[in-house]
Amino acid sequence: MREWRGELRNFLFRLFGFGSLLVALAVVFGEPITRTAIPPMQAWLELVDRSYVSVRLESRQEGRELMIHREVTPRHPHVLGPRQRIVMPGTLIETNVSAGLLLQTLVLGLALACAWPVRRGWREIGIRLVVASVLLAVAVALDVPLLLYAFAWNSEQSAVDPEARSLLVYWGDFLQLGGRYALAIGAAAGATAAGRRASGGVF
Repeated sequence: MREWRGELRNFLFRLFGFGSLLVALAVVFGEPITRTAIPPMQAWLELVDRSYVSVRLESRQEGRELMIHREVTPRHPHVLGPRQRIVMPGTLIETNVSAGLLLQTLVLGLALACAWPVRRGWREIGIRLVVASVLLAVAVALDVPLLLYAFAWNSEQSAVDPEARSLLVYWGDFLQLGGRYALAIGAAAGATAAGRRASGGVF
């Protein structure tokens, strides 16, 4: 029991240390990280978003907060609500999310992956970080771009049918209620397991 408590205490100390370091790095390098993420997000949205065409996707400073800003127009005429209001291509819809949402997932996932006890030395750490980077990229792809997509859909629908819902909006609600933390934790757990298994250990 005492050994277990010691392991937990050491894990929490490491988590605090790595978390503090990664938060500091996110504050200093948040803008270039976000700018680097914009082109892959644009490509991903063009692949999955069959409702809208991106007119602009960029990072911009609004006051003291860095935002990811997207402007879209309907890909084809949209017929909305029971009164069948038609929104034609060319109509601009603007959405914004905080760049901090992207950075939160990366910071939490990497902090957990780094803080988990290492049994097999540097080989395990290297494998863990590589796998964590891949899994966190997937987590981010399922988060911020789909949230921008959901906000555009909801913005368009809410004016004519406030009760309208879709799987996309439900997914956005899940993310906003803590789902992104679940994705980050899952990525860290998967990376830790992969690193332990690849280095010949047991999770």
